[in-house]
Amino acid sequence: IKYSFKAICKENDGVHTYSIDEYFQLKYEESKAAVTMTAYTRDMEEDFRLTNIDSNNRSILLGVTDPDQVNWIENEKGYAVAFVVDDSVWFYNSRSEYISSVFGSNAVEAANATHSFTSSGIRLLKLDEETLTFAVFGRVQEGEREGQNGIALYQYQIDTGVLQEVVFIKADLEYEALKLQVGRLMYYVSERHMFYTLLGDSLLEVNVRTGAKKELVKDMPADLIYVSEDMTAVAFPDTSDLTAVKKIHLLNLENNKEYVIEDAGRNLNILSFLGDNLLYGSADAERVSKRADGTPNFYYSAFTIVNRDNSQVKKYEKSGFYISDYSLEQGKVYLTRVTTDPSLDIATASDANVIGGYMEASSDYISYL
Repeated sequence: IKYSFKAICKENDGVHTYSIDEYFQLKYEESKAAVTMTAYTRDMEEDFRLTNIDSNNRSILLGVTDPDQVNWIENEKGYAVAFVVDDSVWFYNSRSEYISSVFGSNAVEAANATHSFTSSGIRLLKLDEETLTFAVFGRVQEGEREGQNGIALYQYQIDTGVLQEVVFIKADLEYEALKLQVGRLMYYVSERHMFYTLLGDSLLEVNVRTGAKKELVKDMPADLIYVSEDMTAVAFPDTSDLTAVKKIHLLNLENNKEYVIEDAGRNLNILSFLGDNLLYGSADAERVSKRADGTPNFYYSAFTIVNRDNSQVKKYEKSGFYISDYSLEQGKVYLTRVTTDPSLDIATASDANVIGGYMEASSDYISYL
C-alpha cells in the first residue's frame, strides 16, 4: 500500500512543505484472521522555495532530497540551470537572478491544501539560450487530456516565460509500465527537432515541429532493444528469436545513421552497452542451442566492442577457446572460457569439468576503459 501526502512545517525561516510517500507491506494470516505489517518505508522530499536561491554564492539549496536522484541540466555556458524537485520543473538564470516555476506543483498549492500528486516522471532534455525542452510521462491530471496516460513533450520559452506542449503521445500503459519502458529512452536532438522514446514493442521517432510519428522498430520485445548510457545509441537484433540472429542494427540517434553489424555468417547476440559502447558476442551456428526452458545457450567464438558509429574498440577471439559466460566489473569484461581441445589451457584432470564435450579452461578478461 502506498500512501502519499503533504506535510507543512512552520520553522524560524518560514514555512517548509514536504512530499511524503509511505509504503506498507501487509500480510494476511487466515488462521488468525489478522493483518500484520511486515515492512514499512518512507520517502520524503522537500518542496523548493524561492528563498533557497543564494545569488551571492551562486548556489541552490534543494533541501531534503536524495542527492543521487537530483535531476538537473545546464546550458553550454553554465549560467542557467533547470532542475526537478517534487515533480516540478524550475529554471534559474544566475546572471539575471531570474527564477521561474516552469511546470508542476509547488509550495503555494500545498499551503492552500490543493493536492497536485501525479504519477509522473520528468526528463530534462535540452537547455539552450532560448528554450528549455523536457518530457513528462504518466497520467495527465488537468486540462483537455486529463485522465490520459502518455508522454508529453514541453518547450519553455525563456524570454517570454511561455510553456507549450508541443507533442503528446498517448499510451495504453499504466505509470509503472511507462516508467520501465519510456524511462529507458527519452532523447531529443534539437538540431533536427527529433524526439526518441520506447513505447510498447516500438522505438518511436517524433518530429517535434510537425508532430509526425515514425516507428523505427516495431514488434520487437522491449527487453531486446538496448540503449546506451547517454541515450545517443540504440541496438536491436534482426529477429526476436535469439538463436537465429545474424544481424544487429545499431542506430546513432545523434547523427541519424544506422549501421548493420554482421560477422561472417556467425550468429550474433547483444550482450550490453558498456557506457556508450556496444558489447556483442559471435558464435558459430552449431554452437548455439536452446536449453530445456527455451532460453538460448551460446558458446561464443568472439566478443566485440564497438562505439556508436560502429568503429571497433576491441575484439577478443582466441583459436580453440569458446566463451560460455561473462561478468562486468570495474572496466573489465571477465570471460568464462571452455574448449574442446585437451591440449590447450584447461583445468587439471581432477578439477576439469566436462559438459557436453566442452572442458573448463582458464578464465580471461577484456579491459574497456
